Amino acid sequence: MCSAVQQRSVHCMSVVIHHFECPKRVIMELYKRITIFAIIYTGVCLAVGPDWSCDFEEDNCGIIDEEGSWTIYNGALKANVSTSSSGDMFIFSIPHTFTLPRGNVSFVYVFGGSDSSMSVKVCREASEHAFTTDGMGSSTTVTEVVPYSCASKMDVEITFIVRRGSVPPLIIVDSIQIYETPYVDPLVTKQPSTESTSTNFLFKAHTPTSYTGNSTTSLECKCHFRY
Repeated sequence: MCSAVQQRSVHCMSVVIHHFECPKRVIMELYKRITIFAIIYTGVCLAVGPDWSCDFEEDNCGIIDEEGSWTIYNGALKANVSTSSSGDMFIFSIPHTFTLPRGNVSFVYVFGGSDSSMSVKVCREASEHAFTTDGMGSSTTVTEVVPYSCASKMDVEITFIVRRGSVPPLIIVDSIQIYETPYVDPLVTKQPSTESTSTNFLFKAHTPTSYTGNSTTSLECKCHFRY
């Protein structure tokens, strides 16, 4: 039956088959797991598709060339570095009207060039870029997800920035997706309270009597906590 734990008063109303303990820490852990599941499930249901996306199969989806030249190459966006020099910049931004200040942007990129760099800026007023990487000697395909949180929806502007080094780099960007999502504060572990609080929980479970058998044993425990 339910037991008292750490001087907390527990009253078990009914127990049907099996000994079952209901310590507060187990209840709180279960509550946190259910809350996390509910948040994730709600987010998945709402996010039926990206708010903006482009796979560059047919065109450049209206991207805004701010500096340098970007062209469609084999169904992807490629920086045209053939006539560029060391230190040249290649910059484009996403033509999307944002409705929320927070979300994430995902993309696939191929980056080869030992002394070049690529970064993504997502907030106009941000002093630092949300994502930065240096080129490597060999070209590698990478999928990246960059979360962002700006001061307001008007502050959001997703911009891709490439700086060329002394060696002409290979820069290809593909499959850009933007998800604008509601922001949810992370669960914070609260300090134990000295106030008296009560909570009611009902647990039901059906457990097999053996791993191969089909019969089940019912378990039900109703507990009232005061701590």
